[in-house]
Amino acid sequence: MRTIARYFTTFFLTLFLFGCEKDITLNLPANPPLLVVEARMDLGEPPLVILTKSQGYFAPTDLSTFEKSIVTDAEVEVSDGVQTQKLSVICSTDSLLQPFLPQISTATGIPLEQLTQIKYCIYTGISGTLLGQAGKTYTLTIRHENKTYTAQSTLPTPIPLDTIYWKENKNKTNLSDPIPYLGFLHCRLTDPPGMGNCYRLFARRITKDRRFLTLNRSVFEDKFFDGKTFDFDVFRAQEPNSTKPDDTGRQRFNYLPTDTVIVKYCTIDRDVFEFYRSFGVEVGNNGNPFSTPAVIKTNIKGGALGVWATYGTSLDTVYLSR
Repeated sequence: MRTIARYFTTFFLTLFLFGCEKDITLNLPANPPLLVVEARMDLGEPPLVILTKSQGYFAPTDLSTFEKSIVTDAEVEVSDGVQTQKLSVICSTDSLLQPFLPQISTATGIPLEQLTQIKYCIYTGISGTLLGQAGKTYTLTIRHENKTYTAQSTLPTPIPLDTIYWKENKNKTNLSDPIPYLGFLHCRLTDPPGMGNCYRLFARRITKDRRFLTLNRSVFEDKFFDGKTFDFDVFRAQEPNSTKPDDTGRQRFNYLPTDTVIVKYCTIDRDVFEFYRSFGVEVGNNGNPFSTPAVIKTNIKGGALGVWATYGTSLDTVYLSR
């Protein structure tokens, strides 16, 4: 009797649930495209600015669509309060730049194959008269389609890491494997007294990574370790959607004891930290409908998206060994 009762309960519940189904059509508003700014200036380097137009959520994501979104007719300048430099547009299709595309790929993070397939343009100071200096505040001004966008960023004094070395990931040790030992970077940092220091970390394996990579949420502040020396571990980042064997198999997120890694450790100002922290939260949500909506913060005024970031950069080349 209980079995029959349970059967009918399940049957009527199923009818009820299916009877409640209803197709819903959402008409998403067509918002006008916004200017997207990816701009930065490293210590001792000229400014580098990439401008594109935002795309609709359901717009195609092929290279042709991306190429059409690139903005090349803006007026861009950077000022340190004393001198102002107008930036020039250079494109990957320029014959004079062809031999330097690998270096441009490394500097911009744009895959080399994309630079050779499409016309990719950046704004930069060709003369090199304005290079990043610690302690200076740089103002970025962009004029495009009768609109003006501005942003400021102060280039902090670099705070280098004390030590970096390879540390074995014992959970990955497998002596029967052709590559028995895997590990991560172990770092030590002494944070100067006075809360408010913010950091961002990049790493690139020589001969293996085509650009500097960052882990999701790679920025952090000294809220919990102000004025202290502390240790932390860094697992290997990888290209998004990579299908390479070392990004999909046992080596994923780990370094080999034979790798040579360039670590780029950057001190950043508060506004840049807030942008990348909020951006990291949004990327981490990955479209999850149950996650808390994230508002990506920007230091650009005038209605554009993106960030103007200056970096107090320190570089270390680490020859890993066991």
